Amino acid sequence: MIELLISCLMPVREAEFPSQSGLLPAAVLLPVVVRPAGPGLLLTLRTAHLAQHPGQVSFPGGRREPGDADPMATALRETQEEIGLDPARVEVAGVLPTYSTVTGFSVVPVVGLLEPPIDLKPDPREVAEVFEVALEVVLDPRRYRRGT
Repeated sequence: MIELLISCLMPVREAEFPSQSGLLPAAVLLPVVVRPAGPGLLLTLRTAHLAQHPGQVSFPGGRREPGDADPMATALRETQEEIGLDPARVEVAGVLPTYSTVTGFSVVPVVGLLEPPIDLKPDPREVAEVFEVALEVVLDPRRYRRGT
């Protein structure tokens, strides 16, 4: 499954923040935990008191800061700040297409691979919980429906 996932990604060299005016550049990390039984995806539950996206399940990440060279730097920095994951433990596999949110962000999803064991130290000011979901569950189209 990991090979299939990687084959769907854009190369890291193509990752850049879009120059769309009016949208704030941001990046998230999709942390894929490589396990013998199948890969898992780490997600966070944001604390209820945050000004932006309170109580939502999300990937770790956030806004670009002036010192961030590229989307990978933003995603890895924010992930370290939010859940305490050492960037050296992440093998960046590629990126997915940029997503524009209704809240005014242009988000670059960065996919990173992690080998267990994983030592996390969530920041209690931002993250209420970190949990892992099997990638096969996340990718199962029967679990989703569209509404209007």
